[in-house]
Amino acid sequence: LSKNLTDIGGHAFNCCSSLKNVTIPNSTKKIGNYAFIGCSQLTKAVIGKNTSTIGKFAFKNCSKLQTIKINSTKLRNVGRNAFKSISPNARILVPANKLNAYKKLLTGKGQGKNVVIQKKA
Repeated sequence: LSKNLTDIGGHAFNCCSSLKNVTIPNSTKKIGNYAFIGCSQLTKAVIGKNTSTIGKFAFKNCSKLQTIKINSTKLRNVGRNAFKSISPNARILVPANKLNAYKKLLTGKGQGKNVVIQKKA
């Protein structure tokens, strides 16, 4: 993805079965609704430092998504079911100084109860 990308539009990578890893650039502020829905081979997503919004159903049905690394300390909005039907044993890694706030923000966004939200190493 372009280093100057500010928004990833809705349905941008809808059902892109060849996508295995994605790194959202630090310039990106918003991941749109349904942006990566149905990316069945996606295993890892790294979210850039300035992302403030993850839209509803953004990573829904990414059944192999094991690792979501959030580098942003500016995340304010996570849409309904953004992580519905990701891998049941996925890990969401967040900045240490945002762990408590992000646990509240990310809980109940569709991921299974075994998905762990923890500080990144």
